[in-house]
Amino acid sequence: MRGAGSARRTGAALALAAGLAAAGPAAAADMVVLESEIPALPAGMILPEETPVQVDAGRRALLIDALGRTRIVHGPCSGALVDCARRSRAEGKGDDAPPVRLDPMPRLGAIRDR
Repeated sequence: MRGAGSARRTGAALALAAGLAAAGPAAAADMVVLESEIPALPAGMILPEETPVQVDAGRRALLIDALGRTRIVHGPCSGALVDCARRSRAEGKGDDAPPVRLDPMPRLGAIRDR
């Protein structure tokens, strides 16, 4: 699922997720599709985590929530998006990545030789 445009899509999705986090509690349950093999969930789509989905066997999608947590949904699965992600993880297929840091200010450091 990784490609040349993956970093660009990830950056755009992180900006969207940061916007969701800043939008307040009403948007706290939204998710952004980073990458997808599911035609109904194209990359860049923003949707509530309770959105019903039908994921065919062999298909998967990588999503990020408003808190920066990534979720991987593997098919076959039918039900709420968040439930499919939980089911994938419980079955050992949802190899979620560590949370993405949404801090816009990088932490820089330096080492001085004497």
